[in-house]
Amino acid sequence: MDVAGVVVYVQPGRTEPVLEALRGVEGVEVHGRAGAHRIVVTVEETPRTPVAETLARVSALPGVLVAATVYEYCDSADQAEA
Repeated sequence: MDVAGVVVYVQPGRTEPVLEALRGVEGVEVHGRAGAHRIVVTVEETPRTPVAETLARVSALPGVLVAATVYEYCDSADQAEA
């Protein structure tokens, strides 16, 4: 399981459209706002999409200035067996 805590910085006036877009991205859970132009989310890997790919998709959403990873956790069964 891979998961990342992310702060999404949004252009002024674009918070609501970005919130709606984030809610439609598989693997993204919106936790709330942190100030006027910041949104706190977690990004989890899915069977089809790794965290890095989902983070790139979030970064490319219209109205997003930057998606900053503030925490990352990786617990891979493959690594534990090695």
